[in-house]
Amino acid sequence: MQAGRVSLDDPLSAYLPDYPNEAMAAATIHQLLIRRELETSSGRMKSSSSTPIART
Repeated sequence: MQAGRVSLDDPLSAYLPDYPNEAMAAATIHQLLIRRELETSSGRMKSSSSTPIART
């Protein structure tokens, strides 16, 4: 992890090492963003931003 940068291929645990749910902590940042996008597009969640996030 570079200072100020998030790698989409890193697991959530790289940024939140004490996250209590081990299965969720193993998910990558990319997987979490895709999940959120799917929920937003299906109407299950309202999006707070329409700005796309570029994959690095």
